[in-house]
Amino acid sequence: MKGPVYFLLVATIIALASWIFWRYLGDEAFQVLTMVLLIALAIDNHRLRQQLKRSRPAS
Repeated sequence: MKGPVYFLLVATIIALASWIFWRYLGDEAFQVLTMVLLIALAIDNHRLRQQLKRSRPAS
């Protein structure tokens, strides 16, 4: 019984958070999402480059 209650609670919180996000940022929300995605891409790229350096054999 706890599972569906937690699911509804989390769904309500996420719906409220997304409404607040779009309500207060409006047209600027796309700029915020773009910046977040670009930063995440840069971080992931940096992480993958470090992993690639570690896995290369010394030549």
